Amino acid sequence: MSYIRAILVKQGSNVPELGQILYEPSVLPNYIQVKVVAVSINHHTRERVLEIGHLGDRVIGVDGVGVTPIGLAYFTTYGLTEGSFAELINVHIDCITFLPQLELSVPLSTKDVARIAAFANPGSAVHFALGRIDSKFLSPNFNVLIIGVTGTAGELAAQICKKTYNCANIVGVGRSVYELDDLLRKGIITTGISLAATDATIEMVFAQFEIDIVLDYTWGEPAERVLTNLLRARKNHTRPVCYVNVGLVCGDNCNISSKILRNENILMVGAAFGQHDIEKSHQLIEFLIFELLSTDFYDFDLYDPEWSHINQLVFDWDNWDPSKRKVYYFANQIRNIFKFELHSEIDLLQ
Repeated sequence: MSYIRAILVKQGSNVPELGQILYEPSVLPNYIQVKVVAVSINHHTRERVLEIGHLGDRVIGVDGVGVTPIGLAYFTTYGLTEGSFAELINVHIDCITFLPQLELSVPLSTKDVARIAAFANPGSAVHFALGRIDSKFLSPNFNVLIIGVTGTAGELAAQICKKTYNCANIVGVGRSVYELDDLLRKGIITTGISLAATDATIEMVFAQFEIDIVLDYTWGEPAERVLTNLLRARKNHTRPVCYVNVGLVCGDNCNISSKILRNENILMVGAAFGQHDIEKSHQLIEFLIFELLSTDFYDFDLYDPEWSHINQLVFDWDNWDPSKRKVYYFANQIRNIFKFELHSEIDLLQ
């Protein structure tokens, strides 16, 4: 047993802080020790903080990259008592994707590790969403609506829909007109809708596209307004449309008229870890990691992750920007992996 550093929320609080916890290796079968190298704040991490604040002192975080006896791995902590933001954790083998077993063509760099730590969670959410819905929604030339497209997760979802699933058109909804215009200029979305637009303008845009799949990262008032206008604008009310909730950054409640829903052929589902069996989940995550490490697959110009020491995380929490991603490292762990490269890329703080 030993004391290790971790990012915690204390009893009755929802503000993370740096602290120490007592670590003990697990004696349970199929649990292995992970030395955590890199973690990142994402929507699920922030949601989990709100869920566990009343349970006593808890380590936050839902995933990360770490070192196992087999080598580097991407892991998740869904369903575990403690989160991922600690120097050492015990993780069930079913929650680990071992990177050496993926037979990657080149050794991993710090940039590769950062991409996996920052984007595996939001990226896998898209694969889990599209991987569980009926193929009739993925017919040739299908159209996708992404609510919350200007965040990192939404932008990554747009690229996955276009480059992996070959969708025909992507309608992106977001708050920032500047970021919508930038996504349009780069060809990531077909057209953009600002949440500042009037209902009439939103309906006019939706009248131009028959949407097959809705990926919603917001829930709350934005989803309520966008969905209402989408369903009102549909020309063919018998055409199936699948709504998939992927996040709830704008609140836990969404009031949509039952009258509108009853008039539409709409399927409403959620997407999260745990909805696929273990083998299918690993297949989706492994496929995503190959995509993330392909230098020409995604456009990372605007948001290749920035490295920061784990101490910085508590200061960044209240000012978190979902359109940018930081990756936080434990110096003792990462120094042993990238002994030479780090001196030029990361300031090794203790």
